This record gives sequence, C-alpha cells and structure tokens, in this order.
Amino acid sequence: MRILHWGHSLFNENGGLEEFVASLSGGLADRGHQIALVGEADGTSSSYRLDKYRQGILLFDLNLRSLVDADGSEELAQIRRNLEDMVLGFAPDVIHLHSVGKGDIALLVSVVTRLKIPLVYTAHGPMDSPGHRSHLAPVESLVSVVVCPSSFMGEMVGIYIPGWKEKRITVLNGVEPGPSTVGARAEDQIFASGRHVSDKGFATLIGALPIVRLRQPQARLVLAGAGPETGVLKNLARVYGVHDSIQWAGWVSRAKAREMVANSAVACVPSIWNEPFGLVAAEASMASTPVVASNIGGLAEIVVHKETGLLCPPGDAASIGIALSTILGDKSTQRKMGQNAHLHAMKFFDMTRNIDSHIDIYQSVAASPRSGPRH
Repeated sequence: MRILHWGHSLFNENGGLEEFVASLSGGLADRGHQIALVGEADGTSSSYRLDKYRQGILLFDLNLRSLVDADGSEELAQIRRNLEDMVLGFAPDVIHLHSVGKGDIALLVSVVTRLKIPLVYTAHGPMDSPGHRSHLAPVESLVSVVVCPSSFMGEMVGIYIPGWKEKRITVLNGVEPGPSTVGARAEDQIFASGRHVSDKGFATLIGALPIVRLRQPQARLVLAGAGPETGVLKNLARVYGVHDSIQWAGWVSRAKAREMVANSAVACVPSIWNEPFGLVAAEASMASTPVVASNIGGLAEIVVHKETGLLCPPGDAASIGIALSTILGDKSTQRKMGQNAHLHAMKFFDMTRNIDSHIDIYQSVAASPRSGPRH
C-alpha cells in the first residue's frame, strides 16, 4: 500500500507524536509499503530531526511559511495546487492524519475531497482543547476511522466529538523492542525525558529531588530534552540545591534515550496534563525499568500501580519524591517491578502488533467504496 502520514508538526521536535510516527512509518516501510510524510519544517529543523525517518521515506514540506507570505488568492490557490500535485504524484491509498493546524486544514480538506482519499485520524492531542477541536471540525465528516492510543483518549473522543463515537478503535501505541539493559544499571539513577514545558511537570520532579536525596543521598537525575523552560528548571534546581544532582542531557536520539532509560534504576513521567499515551513510560517498561508517573490520562494504562511502578497524584512533589526513593531504596522491588514492566510492555506495547493493527485499518478503509473521481 501507499500511505501518506500528515502532521503539520512532524518535522519539528514534537515529542512522542513524532517519535511514534517515525517508528510506525519505518516499520511499514520495512514491510514493503510505500510511505510519505507531509509536515512543516520551521526553518530550524536539524538533520537529526529528519534523520529519524528511514531512508526511502518521502518527506514533503507543507511550506506553510509561503501561505503566510502569500500575496493574494491566486498565490494561495497555486500553493494548494502544488500540494495536490505532490500528493497526486505519490498516489496514496490512505492518508493518516496525526496533527493539523490552522494553516494546513484547508489544504488537507481540498486534497481529501478532490482526490477521494480515505482519511484515518489518530487522536494524539488534547481533545478538551477548544482550539484543537475547532481545527478538526472541517475533517470530522471525512474521517473513516479514529485511532485512539489509549482507552482514555477513546473516552475523550466520545465526549468531545460525539460524531466519532462509532468510528473509534483503541490501538495502544507501540514502542521499539530492545535489550532490557545495555550495561550495568546505575542503581541510584532516575531518568526523565521530554520537552521542557510546564505540562510535562519537570518542575514537580525537581521539587521532589530534595526528598529523594534526603532518603537516598546518592540519587541523581538524568533529564533529557530541552525547551522554553530549560532555564527556569535550572534556576529552580539551584533554588532547591539539587542542580549538581542533575545531568542536563539535552535532546538525544531515540536510541540513546532507550539506552539511558535501560541503564537507570527508575524512570519518572511527572506530567500534569492528560497524556494521551506516554511514550517515555512505555519505553521504560520495555527496558525493564520501573516507572513513577502521574496518575493522569493514558499514563494510568501504562503503569500498573505497585506492579510495574507507582502512580502519584499529578503535581504532588512529595508523593513523587517518596515513590522514587522507595524504588531506589529497595533493590528487590526494583527488580521485580522491572520484570513485570517488561512483560506488560511486550504484551501491550509491542511495535509489531501495533503495525499489524494499522495495516488492518488501512486495508479496511482502502477497500471501502468511495464515490467521485479517484486518481
């Protein structure tokens, strides 16, 4: 099949969404499917960000910057025609939508309706955001299947877009398999990763470190990622007196992140927003690393409380500090939770199973009757 993945933020750093699409598209390409991605390069996209996509996958830039600079309706129309020609040349059997913004929604609607291409949507985003729902409104009737990466997101879709209730299917996001450990685990190491924005709750994690250090003086945090709040987080760490206990790793490749989490005693996902899934928690589980996470959104479906890790109230630094120090201080519990986490991940988050499910969805919608002209 020929599958076009569409996401206006795919060529920028968009955390778990981009990493998942990279894994899914690569896995589909390995199965012999022809894959193309439509995204928006913001002018700062590094070679690392683009290199995460497998060789042979076509990358099409939405070039929304041209839309902003367009001089009149004719230039806008030409940009739309250029995109349609690009899609027409690839001739997709299915378009898989992952994210859409104000700038590209009209282009997407034009392509889908004129070329009669079936549309699959994955609910990666916050369905309770009015802005998000308004962006999706133009394609609501065009979507054939809504893929929900967690049961929580399925509930959100049903609440906020009732017209999609009968189109929902839950397919838990997959993560790449890998060794349960790359080397000797650092027995006092905590791993966390993500964009440094308030929703990710890293301020709460830094606030928990003094409690952890009080109970486990050798504990240290490896914090990967970066973002607009990196400076704020560093200042907060100095205020709490834990700056020297943190390794600020910056953005690392997914392979390096998997190595880091596999070599850590525990991972922490302290989000304070409704994570649709929680890729870091799933990858940690696959690496046999127990997880301390906020009991919010899809995270509660990844971490089995007291079996594969511990769940804490979101934003509660004291609870997170106690949970982290408890796991760090009990090596037997740490090993048992890690083993349980790996078994749980292999059963529910295996990437092979995820790819199989998506192929079934694509084949189903591609086989459905469609009226009107087809390229």
